[in-house]
Amino acid sequence: MAAKGADAWRTLSLWHLVFVVVMVTSAGAVAFDGRTTGAQTLAALIVLASMCVLYVSLGIRALSTAYDQVSSLVVGYLVGMVALALILTGINLGGALVFLVVFSHLWMALPLRTAIVANVVAAAALGVVIAVRYRGPDHVSSGLLPAIAAAMVLLGILGGIWISRIIDQSRRRAELLAELRATRAQLAMVSHEAGVRAERERLARDIHDTLAQGFTGILLSLRTMKQEIADDPEAAEQRRATLETLARANLEEARALIAFLTPTLLDGASLADAVRQLSDQFSRELRIEVTARITGTPRVLAADREVVLLRAAQEGLANIRKHAEADRVEVELTYLDDEIILAIQDDGRGLAGAGHGFGLTNIRNRVAEIGGTVSVQSPGGKGTRLVVNAPLVAA
Repeated sequence: MAAKGADAWRTLSLWHLVFVVVMVTSAGAVAFDGRTTGAQTLAALIVLASMCVLYVSLGIRALSTAYDQVSSLVVGYLVGMVALALILTGINLGGALVFLVVFSHLWMALPLRTAIVANVVAAAALGVVIAVRYRGPDHVSSGLLPAIAAAMVLLGILGGIWISRIIDQSRRRAELLAELRATRAQLAMVSHEAGVRAERERLARDIHDTLAQGFTGILLSLRTMKQEIADDPEAAEQRRATLETLARANLEEARALIAFLTPTLLDGASLADAVRQLSDQFSRELRIEVTARITGTPRVLAADREVVLLRAAQEGLANIRKHAEADRVEVELTYLDDEIILAIQDDGRGLAGAGHGFGLTNIRNRVAEIGGTVSVQSPGGKGTRLVVNAPLVAA
């Protein structure tokens, strides 16, 4: 079991100050008591000094031991303190003040039941000493003996209850603090794991939306280039140049992902400019007509919203590359008062199972994170229209 002193005494240095204050007050009461002789005053001060020496040499260690283990150190210290306090009270009535610390030390160093008995015995002994030593016309009448003894016992019990409550409260606070630390550690671990999972998902989405799409475009172009090398060397050279540009863009995206930077198209450019660049790049790559149109008044958005919308545009165009076999694509970015709309329309063969691919799932998840929605229509299997609605500011 934890030490009683560890719960209260060690952590409450105020008790040391209490001991000093009580000793100094008692010394003053003894020294300025005009009813005692000089020899009595000197003897009382010597007893007080002895109590201080006993406290420093044995008391601090005794009060720091486990309260459920009554060692010889504890017994020796407490018996010595009680005896010296009774002697001091017998010499000078003002010395009875030291029982304020004696009672508290009994409660702090002993198990509860033992402390109750010890306090009752010490209080009764104090009452007897006062009644016997100071009875008479100038002190206490014999009729007050039972009252004095009862008062001392009651004082001891009340003091013990007070000390016990302090110790119990200290122990409960220590337990609560330990539980709080454990809870914080668990929450930190859970938060860390959640952060790791979220970061993995983010990286997976970014890799899919950038590097994977770029490599897919390179592979598709290489297949076309194989035939062009024999039939049209000039076209093959143009495609080679396009592939080099796409490979460099992929390399830049990889570096941006590693450095946790924004997409390279947004580096120093607005979302509207990035969409135009992306459309031009896609047009050169596939050699089809890609029109980018910006309507409304462009404005600067939060970085996370611009990244999400650009990734959505990249994913939409990547799906057209892989599935649509389109000849014409329109990309429209519309700024309204409270939302922004990204629409991508192609004239291809539509998307089989539109809306269920991994890429479109990524778009929906990303857009949902900023409070937006995604819809995909492919009426009659002719052409596909991807629409992303996102609020301009967080809800």
